[in-house]
Amino acid sequence: TKMNPAGLVIGHLKKNIRPDFLTQAWCKFYEILGNSTLITQEHTSKANFNSVHLCEAPGAFISALNHYISLNHRNLNFDWLAMTLNPYHESNGQPEIITDDRLILNTLDKWEFGPDYTGDIFQPKYHEHLLQTVSKRFIDGVSLVTADGSIDCQNNPNEQECTVMRLHNYEVMVGLNILKDRGSFVLKTFTIFECNTICRIYLLCCLFKSVEIQKPATSKSGNSEIYIVCKDYKGRKFAEPFIQSFFESENHENAMFPLRQIPRTFIDEIFKCSSYFSNLQIRTIERNIRSWFLKAEYYNEMKEIQSYVCKEFIKRYNLKPIREDQTLISKNVSKKYNKKTFDVSYAEKMSRRDLSLREEAEI
Repeated sequence: TKMNPAGLVIGHLKKNIRPDFLTQAWCKFYEILGNSTLITQEHTSKANFNSVHLCEAPGAFISALNHYISLNHRNLNFDWLAMTLNPYHESNGQPEIITDDRLILNTLDKWEFGPDYTGDIFQPKYHEHLLQTVSKRFIDGVSLVTADGSIDCQNNPNEQECTVMRLHNYEVMVGLNILKDRGSFVLKTFTIFECNTICRIYLLCCLFKSVEIQKPATSKSGNSEIYIVCKDYKGRKFAEPFIQSFFESENHENAMFPLRQIPRTFIDEIFKCSSYFSNLQIRTIERNIRSWFLKAEYYNEMKEIQSYVCKEFIKRYNLKPIREDQTLISKNVSKKYNKKTFDVSYAEKMSRRDLSLREEAEI
């Protein structure tokens, strides 16, 4: 935490900008919005901008987008729909669901939980149900889809990419099914080592005219989290064969494309990209380990970097507070939630895995 270059950003925003739903995810998505032209002149000329947010709880991406539009596109009529696991459904529980329901509770009509109300993206025909819902709700179509889903991999961190593979594949297919022509898609992913990840990125490169992979400065540099930012969708008519084939298939572990169908130049580019981000992560982890033994030297240097990053973040994205009537939820609601965190090491977590419920409760 002390070696995080963006460690001062959230504190500064909380004190001076006061967004209505500030989290690390808020900062990351605002940064992506500032770095990428996700809202084009075509959107502003029509005066309507509709977005759908997959696996969105607790709702920071929506809040960041609302703040960005309020500051930079004041004449734009912003409407949104989000999906997530339903925190009020009896079949859902920890650790899968997000317990922070401040935004959900106050904007319940804007959340879609699927045909069985669980909010599970894996439920049969979910993609068709969401398409029908979106078609009725947004006459102008969906201009932006985001997918920030993940699965708790702390018990098996070595297999993070494989653990979240199925979820990310579903997010892509559901997103492609509802996005309108020339729309944008933002997907969170992690390392790019497995064949299914490579196939997923290749499909996106075939269906969008612009695909970038970004690591926001406010995403902790020691983790493998990256974002795929896709712009200018070629249209559902090109994606439909892949969508149909995916949802008709019972085995999603097989690669989407055989290796011979993927150009060698694309594989080379993916290899460079994967090496670049993994080397940045390795460098950060090694620096953090060295800093443990030379705390004073590293911490003093990092304080200067943190101050610079914070100032640059505010300056680059021209961040200012928005009016109370532009926020998604009132400040009184925001203050009522206090997040409790329990910090344990990986070794401690592993030692607790085989305990009985009574033994775990006594710790």
